[in-house]
Amino acid sequence: RKIVLDALESAIAGRKELRVDHRIVTGRGSVRYVQETGRPIFDKDGTPVRMIGSVVDITERKAAEVALRQAKEAAE
Repeated sequence: RKIVLDALESAIAGRKELRVDHRIVTGRGSVRYVQETGRPIFDKDGTPVRMIGSVVDITERKAAEVALRQAKEAAE
């Protein structure tokens, strides 16, 4: 949670895009990896009022990265 909160605070403070990869645990207990991207929206007074963006499941990509890293280590 800290990684996500830090990224959100940084995006708001810097008025920049949010982009963070992190893991989640589903209601059924499985672990998934997601990538969140978003853009903070501010009102006329500069107060953040919403975030527009998306969350994409990148679990398969993360598994492929691990498999590639393990294959590289085994080859070396």
